[in-house]
Amino acid sequence: MVWAALVINTLVAKGPVIFLKLAEAETGQFDGVIYPGKLPFDFGRPSNWESVYVNYTHVQKMTKEQFNFAPRKTFCATTAGSTLPADQRARFDDEYLAKLKEPWVSTSDGKNKVPTRSQIGKTKNILYSIESCLMFMDTQRERDIESGRRYKFPTLNEGECIIHQQLAASLAAEKGDTVYLRVNMMKNLGRLVKEYNKLNPKKKIKYDEADTTVTIPCTVAHVGDQSYGKVEKLEASRFIYMEYHTLFKYMVQYLPAALDKEADFKDFLKVNGTKLAYQLADFLIQTLPAPRVRYYESSNYYEI
Repeated sequence: MVWAALVINTLVAKGPVIFLKLAEAETGQFDGVIYPGKLPFDFGRPSNWESVYVNYTHVQKMTKEQFNFAPRKTFCATTAGSTLPADQRARFDDEYLAKLKEPWVSTSDGKNKVPTRSQIGKTKNILYSIESCLMFMDTQRERDIESGRRYKFPTLNEGECIIHQQLAASLAAEKGDTVYLRVNMMKNLGRLVKEYNKLNPKKKIKYDEADTTVTIPCTVAHVGDQSYGKVEKLEASRFIYMEYHTLFKYMVQYLPAALDKEADFKDFLKVNGTKLAYQLADFLIQTLPAPRVRYYESSNYYEI
């Protein structure tokens, strides 16, 4: 009886922490979400259709960086494709695949080679067959605030991504391969044009909401096998991760046809893309100050 009582007392005392760990495993390692929209927050919702954003830079300035926030953008209406169907992947060796990339161009950081917009357009055998969620996150910032501690990958280079092993199998893709992502960026492109027009009133450009799909390639840097505490466990296989700061800067070379012709707009994004990305976050992830587990140690619900 003494042993049983000891076990029960221990469970009661440690219950909140146990439930915290269980919750982290199921829904992710974070304590709150700052979300500006009217609709209930959902990781799996498509791109920000409300066109309401959180200015991460301003939030950090106003709070004097006293809180653990990190920005994210999510596009959950993304369709992923590959040029290597499962029945063909085994035919190609690494040397052959490397030769396919020879005419490709270097990313702005010089650390990756990717196909141009024109080269993608001329590729007829891309099979866009898998619906997925493309998420841009600042991996170093999230590491600093201890969100998703199981995520141990180094910072991704421009044009690199991490995909789940189930998605990799569906696309017949391996580490080092290139996958192609069709992303509807209607609201984001509209906001970027608005920002450009504000700074260039004499060179205003029009935005065609009928042409809003951006097709971007990404080099598979790693193939994951779990959620890593970043998203809900049951949704992990759908997510593709890319670095937050690269978003608009990388997107410049893959704009829809009408915007691709606007040289000044493209130069604007090359210079201001990173700054704008942090001003136009879809939502902010928040963690409590370290050691965050102490906030959950009390068995008194009202204290927590």
